[in-house]
Amino acid sequence: MIGADGVRSRVRDCLGIAYEGDDYQENVLQMMDVSITNFSAADDWIQYFIGQDKFVLVTKLPGANYRVLISDQGKAERSSLGDETREASTRRYISAVDSEAVLGEPRWATKWRIRKRLTSSYRKGGVFLAGDAAHCHSPSGWKAA
Repeated sequence: MIGADGVRSRVRDCLGIAYEGDDYQENVLQMMDVSITNFSAADDWIQYFIGQDKFVLVTKLPGANYRVLISDQGKAERSSLGDETREASTRRYISAVDSEAVLGEPRWATKWRIRKRLTSSYRKGGVFLAGDAAHCHSPSGWKAA
């Protein structure tokens, strides 16, 4: 059997396998599928813009939408934004990358904290753990300093 049931794995819990680590407290990922017009970057490439305290990843999806992934470590910048919406902060980041780009309404959006966790064992008897049930980290490979 393969337990690939995510960060809160019931399979891992039932097996009594430890899942150690924690969250990067200062690091939040925002991701959305959204249309972008007047975006000057090529659609056949994954666009990855990296700054001192943040990164923006933009990749074209089939159809009209792009997948936009944003990570922001800037404590001062975040605290000064107050209750800025996810969409507003995404627009701000995209306009910093391409001032002519215009975002539409998001078709789908999510926000989560980056975790760094690893199970103490990938296998117990005939049961294997895979995916987030076994380990989780930033999907970009990028981590807080």
